[in-house]
Amino acid sequence: MPHIPPDIIRDILSRLPVKSLLRFKCVCKLWNFIISDRNFTLSNEPQRKKAIVCSSKLDSISSFHSVNCEFAAEELPFPKENSSSVCRFLGACHSLLLLSFDTDIYMWNPSTRHCKKVLEMEQLAIEWDKIIPGFCYDESSNDYIAVIGLFHYSKPCAVLVASMKDKNWKTITFPYDLGSARGGPFVNGRLHWIVNEPKGINYEGFDPDYAAYLRLFLCPDQIIYFNSQTSEFDLLSTPDDISEEQNILCLGVLGDCLCMVCWFIEEIHYDYMKVMIMKDYGIKESWTTLFTIPRRMYNLNMLHLIENKEEAFMVADHEISVYDRVEEKHRSILPITGNRRFQAAAISESLVSPSDYRWDDRTYNVEINEM
Repeated sequence: MPHIPPDIIRDILSRLPVKSLLRFKCVCKLWNFIISDRNFTLSNEPQRKKAIVCSSKLDSISSFHSVNCEFAAEELPFPKENSSSVCRFLGACHSLLLLSFDTDIYMWNPSTRHCKKVLEMEQLAIEWDKIIPGFCYDESSNDYIAVIGLFHYSKPCAVLVASMKDKNWKTITFPYDLGSARGGPFVNGRLHWIVNEPKGINYEGFDPDYAAYLRLFLCPDQIIYFNSQTSEFDLLSTPDDISEEQNILCLGVLGDCLCMVCWFIEEIHYDYMKVMIMKDYGIKESWTTLFTIPRRMYNLNMLHLIENKEEAFMVADHEISVYDRVEEKHRSILPITGNRRFQAAAISESLVSPSDYRWDDRTYNVEINEM
C-alpha cells in the first residue's frame, strides 16, 4: 500500500484491538516498525476497557478471565506456565497487573500476554492475615510503583513501596488503621484505598473475624490516596452522610472519575447500595449519586462501569454479577463452582511491555521499619 501516507496508516492502526495489532506486525516492515515504535499510542476507544477477574482457590489464583465492554467473558492463558507457586494479585494500573508468585513479583500485560519478573519481596514468604494490593504510575518519573500493605493481628505490620526502576523496598509512614485497609483503583494519577476512621478501639486479643466485624460496623469509612511524589497517604473528601451506618463497600472508575459503592441502612429490614461518582476530583461537593441497587453484595471488591452503558459489572468475594440499571436485575456471566474467591481490576488495552522493567541479578535493599 505505497500510495497510503504513513500517518494515515498509523492512525488506522491506532484504532485496532491489540490482538489484531500483534498479528499485523507480520504484514510488512512498515507496519511492524509503526506498531513496535515506543511512541506509538493507541486511541482511547471504549472497547479497550476491560475487567480482569482473578479466581482463587486455597489462597492462590488458579485462573484469569477477561470481561469486555459487552460483559462477555474469555478465559486467559495463565501468565506463568507450569507454575506451582502461590499466585497473588498485588494491583492493577493502566493496562498492567502486578502478580506475585511466592516471593517473586511479575508485571503482566493481559492484552499482549507478556509477563516479566520485576521485583522480589521476601516478606511474601510470611503468612499474613491480609495483604493490601497497590500499583500506580508516577508521571513525573515515568515509573510504575508497587505499594503493598502487610498486616497481621499479632506481628509487626508495614506498608512497603518500591518503584520498577529503582527496585529497592522502603517502609513508609501509614497513620491509619492498616487492618481495615482495602485496595482500590488508580485514577486521576493517584492510587486509592479505603480505611476505617479509628475509634480508639483496641483490637488486640479479639478473634480476627470479630475484629473485622467491629471495624466494619463501628468505624466510619474514609478514602485515602497515595501521593507518589511524596510517598505519603492523604485523605480524600467524602460526602457528609458517610458515617457509621453508611459503609463504603468498594471503589471504581467511570471514564476518568472516581466512583464508590456505599451501603445504606434506612430501616432494620431495608438496606441498599448507592453508586456515587466524584465528577470534579478533590471537590467534596461534586459527589453525585448515579443509581441505587436494592440489595447488598457481601464483600464487594470491584465496580466496573462503561460509559453510555446501563449496566454495572460487580465482583464480590464469592459472587460475580452484572446489574441492569433499567430492569433492576442481576445476571451472572461466569459460572461459579467450588469454594472460590474472586478479585478483579479494570484495565485498558495497551502495548506497554513489562520487559522495560524486568529484573536483573543486582543486589537490592529492603528497608523495613515497624509501624
